[in-house]
Amino acid sequence: MSVLPRGLAFLALAGLVLLAAVPAQAQPGPATLPPPMRTGTPGLPGVNPGGPVGTLSSPYLGGGIYPTIGGMSAQSQGLGSGFGYFPPYYNPWMGQLGPEAGYLFGAASITQANAQYMLTLQQARLQAAYANQAKIDVRRRLFDQFAYERAYFIDNFAPEVVRQREMVVALGRYKNNPPLTEILSGDALNGLLDHLVKLQGDGNRGPRVDLNEDTLKRINVSNGAGVNIGLLKDGGKLQWPLAMQQQELADVEKILDQLLPQAVQEVKFGNALQGSMAKDIRAALQLLNDKVNEMARGNMTPSQWVEARRYLNQLNMAFKGLTDSNAVNFFNGKWSAQGNTVAELVENMAKNGLRFAPATQGDEAAYRALHTALVSYANGISGSR
Repeated sequence: MSVLPRGLAFLALAGLVLLAAVPAQAQPGPATLPPPMRTGTPGLPGVNPGGPVGTLSSPYLGGGIYPTIGGMSAQSQGLGSGFGYFPPYYNPWMGQLGPEAGYLFGAASITQANAQYMLTLQQARLQAAYANQAKIDVRRRLFDQFAYERAYFIDNFAPEVVRQREMVVALGRYKNNPPLTEILSGDALNGLLDHLVKLQGDGNRGPRVDLNEDTLKRINVSNGAGVNIGLLKDGGKLQWPLAMQQQELADVEKILDQLLPQAVQEVKFGNALQGSMAKDIRAALQLLNDKVNEMARGNMTPSQWVEARRYLNQLNMAFKGLTDSNAVNFFNGKWSAQGNTVAELVENMAKNGLRFAPATQGDEAAYRALHTALVSYANGISGSR
């Protein structure tokens, strides 16, 4: 314990002893005592040492006089204005306890203030510790939230996860009576093909589903480069749709009817398409496109224009296939839909890297029949697993 607290404790103990010795008698009246004297520090209560018992007067209390204890004055006890830096203190609620009680009360207040300061200091440190702990807790919660969001994103929204989920949804769509346009475009057939290639690659086999040879002849395939020679599979002979059987288009269509069979014959024998022939076919196709677009402004209904544009797109894809360096494979049977069963067809398509190309005019029934066979085979594999 330091010197100051020990001194204050001693003063508190002495005050208790002195208070116990104070007689319970009435305070003498002011008329029997000498007039108070002002001594010591100006503005503070003064001591009158000339009185019979010693008195203490306070100018702040209207000149009231209070007896000392034991006949000793405040100065003789060392408790006057010379008591260090502690000024005399008077509490009006303490009544007849004397001036020493005021000093002791002041000392006790200092002790209490010091204790309160120490308590406040410790509380401040404790609050600072709580604040630091709260910061750590917030950081941990933020990290946990980040980890949760990242894991949730990876599990549900990562590109590969989204792709796999979309494939599952699309497969269900392709199996369960998809729109006819998705069958004729080849999208539904290719979706089922990808699914069956994976299953057969894992060693799974489904029931035997036979395929009709005439059906497979009407199925167009592509080497994956976006070409489709479906319009030329009958030796280059074209079947113009009703929407394009117009007088304004007859001259250009006649030129193509002559050039395309010749081009197919060249390619069938493994020869590259001659430059002059390819140039003439490309010019005729461009002229036909321009005439159809011009007729769309007056001589064609919207439905006729849509039908004509669809046929022209297929014709352009067929010409692109003829200019491919491996175009001969489309005519020698290597790049074609082959197989007596669905399992053989899937194996052949996977082996040659082929895809189903869109149906051309007159192929609609064959595409619907092949879709039914693929679904039956896929359901059989799924049921056996």
